[in-house]
Amino acid sequence: MESAPSTNSSDQIRDAITTLFQRGPDATLRMILRKPSHERTPEELEVVFEELLHISALSHLSTSIKRELASIIVFEAHSQSGTICELFNQGDEGRSWYIILKGKVDVVIHGKGTVATLKEGDDFGKLALINDAPRAATIVLKEHNCHLLRVDKEHFNRILRDVEANTLRLQEHGKDVLVLERVAKHRGVSAFKY
Repeated sequence: MESAPSTNSSDQIRDAITTLFQRGPDATLRMILRKPSHERTPEELEVVFEELLHISALSHLSTSIKRELASIIVFEAHSQSGTICELFNQGDEGRSWYIILKGKVDVVIHGKGTVATLKEGDDFGKLALINDAPRAATIVLKEHNCHLLRVDKEHFNRILRDVEANTLRLQEHGKDVLVLERVAKHRGVSAFKY
């Protein structure tokens, strides 16, 4: 018959978790993002959401999209760098959108060489998803131990469809002059906001 953990060992576990959280918020975030999305608790989703607020590549996105991203975004770590560590190649099918948490990557185009270096807070890979086209460049990891956030194509497309379905655009002479986003209100009523 198994006995319940002693109060002493429960206290030790709680202390270890508290220490991990205080010393390594990045470790906590990585731990959460490695979990399948359906296993993330509301508290964990809030931790991820708070981190997403500080990523420049996401600054233009609405709060509702960032909350949705918190539930489906995945962590990837790549320990090697260089030409043997290409994340994807020019011409490949687009399967994911990436955001750099730590490290740098080179954007390489056939015949032109390295055309850009992206750093923490930058994103790449979404054009192939938006346009349903092959990758326009090869991405080469420039540094060891790169940390990336990944949004897979099916989630990206679902979020994009939801955004379009909940957006009202007012145009004048073919240009957007006002864009409103439908936000959920209580009791099933919706409203638009700027």
